[in-house]
Amino acid sequence: MISSRRQKTSIGGEFSISGWEDEHKSIQPYLVITHTCFVEKSGCKRISEFDVPDKYVGKTYEMKYIALDIQFGKDKEVC
Repeated sequence: MISSRRQKTSIGGEFSISGWEDEHKSIQPYLVITHTCFVEKSGCKRISEFDVPDKYVGKTYEMKYIALDIQFGKDKEVC
């Protein structure tokens, strides 16, 4: 199991998050962002998933710029 908590961005869009795992095998970390950028239906949300490279497990990973206006293969819309 991998655990973390929900975070909100600062007014400048920055965030920091950490988590832990209790498995004995390697993990495949990823970040899920729920937002309302370019949703097709009113009241819906878009869920975007971003992989975090394994080499950053236990280290700082600077994502820099995340373009939520571009749909990716792992995006889905929920209503």
